[in-house]
Amino acid sequence: MYLHRETSSDATKDSQSPNMGQVTPAIRDQDAVAPNATTASESGVNGGRSATSTPANAPSLANSRDYFEFAQGIYDAARSGDHDAQYYLSRALKYCDDGYRFYFGRGKRRRTLDESLQWASTRPDTSVNEVKEVFQRCERLKVKDVPSPPFGTAAQWLAEATKGGVGLAQVDTARQLSLEAGASGAAKDVEKRTEAKRLAVEALRSKDPAVIWGIGDLATLFVGDAKKASEEQWVWRVLACQRGYECGPNAEWVQFQCRFDTNCQPYDSGMDVIRRVNSGHFDEIEQRARELGAKIDANKFEDIGS
Repeated sequence: MYLHRETSSDATKDSQSPNMGQVTPAIRDQDAVAPNATTASESGVNGGRSATSTPANAPSLANSRDYFEFAQGIYDAARSGDHDAQYYLSRALKYCDDGYRFYFGRGKRRRTLDESLQWASTRPDTSVNEVKEVFQRCERLKVKDVPSPPFGTAAQWLAEATKGGVGLAQVDTARQLSLEAGASGAAKDVEKRTEAKRLAVEALRSKDPAVIWGIGDLATLFVGDAKKASEEQWVWRVLACQRGYECGPNAEWVQFQCRFDTNCQPYDSGMDVIRRVNSGHFDEIEQRARELGAKIDANKFEDIGS
């Protein structure tokens, strides 16, 4: 499922249909890399540690129906300094934080499951299946009358994983810093954007398709102009699909996007969706994606955006 990336309590408010720059794939889609994707361990990047987003913890999280159980099973490894474990623990906790706030939050009181199902059934960007999925995965973590062990916070574990060099953690932190900085010219915000770009570049060294996809949300860090960045995001998306990110008809980001595209067919792939959105200049985007890939492969990160 897709959850909105919120910067405030606005998650409980109604909103217009989001575009791809406003949403992020759910856990299973962020972890999805096709079997033929080149991993960092195969290419010698990052000291031989696979930098794709499919360590042992990724499928466990994607397949888990109970994130309390998942967190309980991974907590000791995270505390012991396993950076991948720290990242996926942060993902589980944040998924439940965001999911419960979006679907069940209602001011000072929480919606019941029935109320949330009714609410979701009236909106084009949600579904009752998503409500059920969040409830099933997160009930034991979020229901107050169920005792929870001290798993820590999503922010805490994300910070540890970012310091540990996990590419997707670096992308998530860069996104957070970029959102905090906004368009302000204040010195502290310039520093945040500078750090966000540094983290994005560090993450790119992994060559991970999921990292490439995620940086599509951060195109402003490389091109500056917001209008150009809204176009440039598609270049990153196309490159990620080319490199093995999950862009088939069953990918959740594709299914989500097709809720708002009446021309979508059941067999449409992610590339079909992107091609249709950019029908007037898709060939140009594809060419720029090839050029971007060449720069990343050559570690010419300073040339990105030029």
